Amino acid sequence: MNPELRALIEKQQGILNTAKSANRDLTTEEQTQFDELQREINALKSNGESNHPTPTPSPDNTQRALELERKRISELSSLCRSFDVDNKEMERFISEGTTIDQVRSLFWKNN
Repeated sequence: MNPELRALIEKQQGILNTAKSANRDLTTEEQTQFDELQREINALKSNGESNHPTPTPSPDNTQRALELERKRISELSSLCRSFDVDNKEMERFISEGTTIDQVRSLFWKNN
């Protein structure tokens, strides 16, 4: 297998492993990264790397990931308001894909 293709697939697997180890679906940012990697993989494969079709994420999985991400953001926002966390810190939690449990543990350790 082409080393570039292998590296892209390994990056995708890393994204999936991160979400799986946290027992959650992909965040919006992770899904975007995953999809971009898939486009790069498809481009390499269409240039003769492989004749095997590459599976694409189903609309149901994408919709579920979006619903879970919206729920995570809503819960994070509510939790941050409860502890008077400034918007910049809250936005960092959201953009970094910080889980609700991780944020809770930060507040409980500090109180």
